Amino acid sequence: MKLFKSGDDRFKEGNELIKMKDYDKARTSFTKAIKKGSSDSDLAEAMLALLDLKGNPGEAEYVNAYNIFNRIYNKDKESAVEFGLFVVSCSYLMIECGCMILEKRALSMPSNDLEARAKALFKAAENFKELMGENKLLTVEFYSSVEVTGVERANRLMAIGNEDLAESIVWMDPKKAAEHLLNAANFYRQIGDGDAEATVKNRISLYAKAATCWICGCEASGETIHFVSMETNVTDVLVKGKKESVLPSFADHSSIYVCRACYLAISNRADKIASEYHEIAMQEMSKMEVRLEDRIEDNLSMIHVLEKKIEDNASMIFELEQKIDKISYGN
Repeated sequence: MKLFKSGDDRFKEGNELIKMKDYDKARTSFTKAIKKGSSDSDLAEAMLALLDLKGNPGEAEYVNAYNIFNRIYNKDKESAVEFGLFVVSCSYLMIECGCMILEKRALSMPSNDLEARAKALFKAAENFKELMGENKLLTVEFYSSVEVTGVERANRLMAIGNEDLAESIVWMDPKKAAEHLLNAANFYRQIGDGDAEATVKNRISLYAKAATCWICGCEASGETIHFVSMETNVTDVLVKGKKESVLPSFADHSSIYVCRACYLAISNRADKIASEYHEIAMQEMSKMEVRLEDRIEDNLSMIHVLEKKIEDNASMIFELEQKIDKISYGN
C-alpha cells in the first residue's frame, strides 16, 4: 500500500468515487490529481466541470465545461471521459454544453420583453433538435434517472416560447394569444407533460372566450384580460329584459360578465368610498381616544384625591390612638 498517492492514483480514485456516487470526495480527489501533476490533469479538470453541473447549474457552469471540453477536443479529436458507467466523447459533451448555454441564456432573459425571449428560446430549441436530435442529454442523466433527448428538450423550449409569445400579445389580441397557447399545449403533449398541458388549456379557454358587458354592452374577448365575471343575482325577468346579443352577458343566474372598464370603474369607486369611510372611522377613533384619555386622566385625579384622603384619615386615626394610649397609661 502506497503511503503517498500520486496524481494518477488520485485521478483513478476520483473515477471510482464517482461510480459510488460519492461526488464530494471525488471532487477532492480530482483537485489533488491536478495539484500533483497527474498525466490526466486535463481530464481531471473536465471531471470537475461535470461535477459542477450537478443540481441546478447556470450558464456560467456550462460555459466553463464547454471551454474545457473544447480545449481537450482541440488537442485530441478522439478524446473521451469516463463518468461513472458512462464513457462519452468530449465532442459530444461540448455540443451538449453549447446547447445548454443557449437554453440557460434564453431562460434568464428579463420578462419585460417576452417576444425577444421567445425568439431566443426558439433558437435554443432549434439547436437541440439539429445538434442533439434523438440523442440523450447526458449532463442531465448523470445525476438522475431521467432520460431526455434533444428533441424532447427542444419541444419543451418551444412550448415555453409559445407561452411567452401568448403573454406578449394577449392584451392586444387575446384570440391570437390563444393560438400560441394551443401550440404550447401540443408541444407539452408530445413530451408527455400532462399537468403543463392542462394548465395551458385552461388559459386557452379563458383567452378565447368572448362576452358582452352586462353593464355597458361592450363586446370583448379574453376572460380575466378584457372582461371578468362578477357575482350577483340574475333573475329571469332581468334576463328577458336584456338586449339580445350573440355573445353572452352572464355565466349563470349568480354571475354576470363585466368589461374591464366597467369593472375598474366600480372597483375604483368602491375603493374610494371604502377609503372615505376608513378616514371617517379613523377620525372617530381619534376623537374616542381623546375622550378615553380625558376620562382616564379624570379617574387618575380622583384616585389621587382619594389616596390623599386615606392618608389624612390614617394620620388622624394614628393621633387618636396615641391620645387614647396616654389616657390609658395615666389612669
